[in-house]
Amino acid sequence: MCKDTSSSTSSSSSPASTYPRTAPATPTPTPTPTATATASTPTTPMGRTPKSKPPITPPATISTYKIRLDITSDSTCPWCFITKRRITKAIELFHSLSAQARRVQFDIHWHPYQLDPQAPKEPIPKSKLYTRKFGPEKATFVRERVMAAGKLEGIEFLSADDCLYCSTLNSHRLIRYARLKMGRTLFNTANISSRSNMNTDDDNSHGKSSKNNKNTTNDYFFGGNDGNQEEDGDDNKINNDDDDDTREMDCGIDKFGNRMEDAMVDELFQSHFERGECGDLPTLKKCARSVLYQIAAIENARSSPPPPPPAAAALPPATPTPGANHSPRLIDEEAIEQEMVRIEQFLDSDEGLEEVVEEIRVAKHDMGIQGVPSIIVQNTYLLSGGQDSHTFVEIFKRVV
Repeated sequence: MCKDTSSSTSSSSSPASTYPRTAPATPTPTPTPTATATASTPTTPMGRTPKSKPPITPPATISTYKIRLDITSDSTCPWCFITKRRITKAIELFHSLSAQARRVQFDIHWHPYQLDPQAPKEPIPKSKLYTRKFGPEKATFVRERVMAAGKLEGIEFLSADDCLYCSTLNSHRLIRYARLKMGRTLFNTANISSRSNMNTDDDNSHGKSSKNNKNTTNDYFFGGNDGNQEEDGDDNKINNDDDDDTREMDCGIDKFGNRMEDAMVDELFQSHFERGECGDLPTLKKCARSVLYQIAAIENARSSPPPPPPAAAALPPATPTPGANHSPRLIDEEAIEQEMVRIEQFLDSDEGLEEVVEEIRVAKHDMGIQGVPSIIVQNTYLLSGGQDSHTFVEIFKRVV
């Protein structure tokens, strides 16, 4: 776990407004048999012999199919990066337990924290932070331990001498923006493109006029309606359909925002720990562009039809049908560049700063969090520090 370097922290039992949860319970560790060390026995990053893990069994019953994770982290905390990889492994492992377990969805929310509130705005070598925080001798030990733990999760941590370091407030602003704004914008772009293509197919096959579709970009995205319904159809049915569309749209926006936020968190971790960059504005803008292209590639690939079978591939290509859907790119480069203009304007302003500072205050003072990562599972279990993947799986089994 990475500890807060601020001079003092206080805790309170009052609930935090940012996190919709009750007081979490600390999970009881699962007893594990001890292992005898031999010459060929692998060791942990601390040099100890790892304990063998009991086999994980599928959950006996599943009563809920959605698990919420609230993760408080800082983008320059190495154990937060390691824990993110372990949670990803834990989710994959949990889904592999049974067909029912594969249906469980994970709703992950990232929350800001500042380990070093006094960090400068201008980049400095990160080695100075380790020396100031731990002292010269212990700093070396800490770095070696982190690098060894990272290798087990596929992370190649750069030396602190090769990393820059600065305040993470703007990084947290960008993560928050990714969920609230970037996800909403790309959801809008993807669904309007898809909806436009479906409308073209419907017009060709059913003889409907495109003017009957009253959902413009703004109407569809916000579930709006201009009130001018067509003569046919029952008003109540139309209203019910609109409500269903709105709920489905809100769910889609949230999922898109979830993915955008998660991708941004991962990109910022990689930027800092594997490329040696820090959260200055030029770096953040580069990371935002990278995430936009990553998500666009995934969405465009999902919209593409499967490749033809070998026999069909040998045939000459069919003549394109005018107006037909030929796997359009749902999110194109123009949409990405338009979003980048908005992101750059956002980063160059102070928008969202007050909200991020308040959320950090809530975490430190109202919730008493003094180190990260801190993970709340289903508003019930609190896990702190670098927990392994098996521990997360066992907690997932309890909450479902």
